Amino acid sequence: MHEMMINTWDFGMPMVTMWLMMIVAVALYFMPTIVAGYRRHSSLFLILVLNVLLGWTMLGWLLLLIWACLGDSHTIWGRPAEKKCPYCAEYIKAEAIKCKHCGSDLAKQETLQNGTASIAGGR
Repeated sequence: MHEMMINTWDFGMPMVTMWLMMIVAVALYFMPTIVAGYRRHSSLFLILVLNVLLGWTMLGWLLLLIWACLGDSHTIWGRPAEKKCPYCAEYIKAEAIKCKHCGSDLAKQETLQNGTASIAGGR
């Protein structure tokens, strides 16, 4: 009986190799979710759900991977020419002198910061 159980577990390769292959297969299956999580995609949960449901189809997996790689406009990489308003913390254009969200004067604040820096540097 014991010999029969050992033979059923013998797939022609060591168990460690088989487990490693299974881990790699699961990682490949969830690659769209992993990429979306790494890129901090705003639709991460939806990509995960669709990956579980449609990932077994090659077309669904490929579309999810493309979606995860393309990202969205809310990622860190999508804001190179923007800065946060110091008053309301909303993103605005880097060249803006007035916040479009709260209406605060950013040029006055930058002048104050530059003046404070020059006063502190002159002491």
